[in-house]
Amino acid sequence: MESFTSPHMERGKLMEEEARSAYSFVTGLECEDVGFLRRGRAGASPDALIGEDGLLEIKTKLPHLLIEALLKGEFPPEHKAQCQGQLWIAGRDWIDLAIYWPGLPIFICRAGRDEAFIRELSDAVDSFNDELDRIVAQVAAYGQMEAA
Repeated sequence: MESFTSPHMERGKLMEEEARSAYSFVTGLECEDVGFLRRGRAGASPDALIGEDGLLEIKTKLPHLLIEALLKGEFPPEHKAQCQGQLWIAGRDWIDLAIYWPGLPIFICRAGRDEAFIRELSDAVDSFNDELDRIVAQVAAYGQMEAA
């Protein structure tokens, strides 16, 4: 299967360590690198664990988007599902979203767990996995019919 990458994703990979260092400097919090986390058949890859209860998600947005976030001063709704999903998978209490661009102030916004949203997300993942199981079984059965 082919994978997808965009220039924005590549930029994020290149700038992530710089952004993590800026976050640590501004907050005084230590970031612990983490790989892919799993909870049953669901998974997530936060950008860092923070202490015993927190996570970090980094976005390296273009300057005009970072400035928009700084001016609004609120958690960007387009990142809610990803961040709440990471809290669910990791079993953590809070997540800091850090939006970074070199030479501009870093935007940091904390969100706690939204248990109702996490339940909806968990149910949606379960439904997806059930549908995937049905499709895989259907395709496997089709292959067996062809072989007969």
